[in-house]
Amino acid sequence: MATNRMFRGVRRPGDSEALVVNQMPDADRVAAPVSKSGAEGGTTILFVTRLPPDPDGPGGTQRAMQLLRALASIGIVDLVLLHRSSDLEAVKTLSGPAQSLVRNFAALEISEWAPAKHSVSKWKWKWRQIEEVFRLHAVDAPRFSASMISKIASVLPESDYDVIFAGRLSSACIVNQLMSNGQLRARTRVSDLDDLISRFRERELKVVGAAQGMLRRILQRISIRRVRNAELEICRHWDAVGLPVAEELEWLRARVPAAALQLFPNVVDRRLLPIQRSTKPNILFVGHLGYTPNIDGLRTFLTEAWPCILQRVPEATLTVVGMYPDLALSQFVADNGGKLYANVPSVEPYYQNSTLVISPIRYASGTRIKIIEAMAFGRPVVSTKIGAEGLQIKSGDHALIVDDMKEFSEAVVRLCTDDDLYDHIVFSANVLQKQKYSLDALTEEIREAIMCP
Repeated sequence: MATNRMFRGVRRPGDSEALVVNQMPDADRVAAPVSKSGAEGGTTILFVTRLPPDPDGPGGTQRAMQLLRALASIGIVDLVLLHRSSDLEAVKTLSGPAQSLVRNFAALEISEWAPAKHSVSKWKWKWRQIEEVFRLHAVDAPRFSASMISKIASVLPESDYDVIFAGRLSSACIVNQLMSNGQLRARTRVSDLDDLISRFRERELKVVGAAQGMLRRILQRISIRRVRNAELEICRHWDAVGLPVAEELEWLRARVPAAALQLFPNVVDRRLLPIQRSTKPNILFVGHLGYTPNIDGLRTFLTEAWPCILQRVPEATLTVVGMYPDLALSQFVADNGGKLYANVPSVEPYYQNSTLVISPIRYASGTRIKIIEAMAFGRPVVSTKIGAEGLQIKSGDHALIVDDMKEFSEAVVRLCTDDDLYDHIVFSANVLQKQKYSLDALTEEIREAIMCP
């Protein structure tokens, strides 16, 4: 089992904006909290999240950053990052933009949340999968031991807040345990579920379940039921719950009519790039390459759509940009003539050199931040219906939205060859992005959730 690692950054008087982390010789490393100068009085907010706020990271970390910006405009924010050892996005210090927004920062790797590891023995690994489901209740809606909850409580900057804001279901479940034990108090509780994980897992099971084996499918169904119960429980008892997808809010409202539900839109702040005209269209895929829907979608595109595109537009090229691809995916992209760039510091140069962006997602939930990002940068998007789900976009005006890979390849070819359609989508999508997916819109929704429980 992985050891616990605790961090609290400290910014001493006169230090630069960099967060200093004290290193301790034992397994647990602790330092004093970081303080935001001049932050006295006002609404105190504890932001508990699994993903670190990062304006240039994967979609989930970008959303965490925009949530933090909104919260910091409302009150004084303490940030606590609670994560698994397998969370590749987890960090031990905050990015510069995030540091300036928080009063205190603490992070803890939760050993009881460690995923089941492959064993030399197939049966031992299967047993560990079963044990994980029953020990944790559900990975996405965990329940920890009293000693672990006390460990989490020990890193909290304070135990009493005006508002607790939980980023994602797992954080809300941890907050519930802390409050039930009397180790954390707040007048108002607000949760951003980000997406309905139970719905995502159901879709995943439907699309790729046949390849998972019977045991895995059974455990997945158990987990889905437990996660759904946790989602509904949060809606029943928390003061407000937010999601970026109106359809998912309506799904929840039908099951919990009394729930206070808010639309927390995804936000992207990117500059509009000049239109890229080229005789060699460059098609761009951007996404977290450790995320199974992205892997599945990219592989499906390369297998079913990309050959058809090359027949019609043989000079087209494919660029893939993302975090944490494994060797198998990297080789698959290369074998199909694409170029993959991993863990880049900024995606803007790749958007700059692209003609259009693809989102060939076959299953997921929530909204694709990368589509909004492409709209902001001024690059037209071809997406599946699932990929564009939850976004207020109209096919033909703000993007091209299709049902299958045959239509997907035809839509890509249209954008490569029809300049008028291309220009229309770029302009309309950019206007929509500024109207519907701005930080002001998100802040007002969160302010309403906090101030009017």
